[in-house]
Amino acid sequence: MDIISQLKKFFTKNQFPLLIFFGLSILISIIFPTGFSIRYSYQLDDIAREPIIAPFDFGILKTEQKLNSDLDEAKKSVSYSFKRDQNIVDNHSLFISMMSVLLILNILVLKTLFINIVTNQSLNHSKTILLQTVQLILLYTVSF
Repeated sequence: MDIISQLKKFFTKNQFPLLIFFGLSILISIIFPTGFSIRYSYQLDDIAREPIIAPFDFGILKTEQKLNSDLDEAKKSVSYSFKRDQNIVDNHSLFISMMSVLLILNILVLKTLFINIVTNQSLNHSKTILLQTVQLILLYTVSF
């Protein structure tokens, strides 16, 4: 009976703080019935769908060598990524157009030479056409 009397004495003495505690507990459970939800729910090796930024800065406690080796491993684990440089694209498209013009000129020269051979025209005439075409090709390549 001694324990029961001590509990009664404790509850009557601390009646107001206990009432506040239980009242706030009930009030909080009514206001937040489902509890707090976690904003991000990622698993191991998942890729974030949006940037995740820490609310504060923190240091990396690694040596410079260990940090560099970890960064190298991370770079190797990522699939290939490419960056488009418009200057390179422009240069390559210019080169491709130049090569296509040279190819067309070569086809024209070969066609002309073949026609001259088939029609038995003079070899001097073919040489003249060939020299003029080579001059055109040289002028075109120098302009680039």
